[in-house]
Amino acid sequence: MTEAEWLACTDEEAIAAAVCEFASDRKARLIACGCCRLVWDWLVNDKSRGAVETSELFADGLVTDDELSRAAYFAEAAVFAVDEMRERYRRDQKAVRDGWLDARDATENGIPSRDRTLISFDIARAAANWAERLNADDPRLCFRELPDPIFSPVVARDVMGNPFRSAAIDPSRLTTNVLTLAAQMYESRDCSAMPILADALQDAGCDDIDVLSHCRVPGPHVRGCWVVDLLLGKT
Repeated sequence: MTEAEWLACTDEEAIAAAVCEFASDRKARLIACGCCRLVWDWLVNDKSRGAVETSELFADGLVTDDELSRAAYFAEAAVFAVDEMRERYRRDQKAVRDGWLDARDATENGIPSRDRTLISFDIARAAANWAERLNADDPRLCFRELPDPIFSPVVARDVMGNPFRSAAIDPSRLTTNVLTLAAQMYESRDCSAMPILADALQDAGCDDIDVLSHCRVPGPHVRGCWVVDLLLGKT
């Protein structure tokens, strides 16, 4: 893929292939985590959510290989749990249709009743699968079975930026205000202050169009966003 193709590409499989080719292990892992964060409500098992959180910590070297493997083990069990939920739902719906089970007595599960369909369980299973795969030694496993309802090209672009150009920032632009905003968003995973970060960068004299425009794009922005990483010196 060329730079022009990357900037214009809308094909999910091509973008995923670029992630596999160009992203560092850390970036690939955080892209996978960011995709899971977008479907957080569909991660109906706490073990799946814990796996995402562990993988984020691993990306920054804050947990060990053993802890990552442990999270993957429990995340795999969560996939089976979603399968069991789906099967119970299927049986309950048949019983309701056959008239010997009241719909109010159907099995409860982590998916809100208004969203409870066989398709919704498929999404929940896909999300659980990602939570398991992203704890593998190679998080790129998440991007090799497409199309997939969890993969988000927007997240991939947010984390990778333009892989064909080396981003740089003048150290004089890294004021206390800029660094504080960037660090707060990174730690909290709440990137709603990105437009404020753009203003702070401009106040510090930054005129980099790519940096400023990315801060003002609605997003989503996730942990690993290339601008926040750039400001914090992360790669």
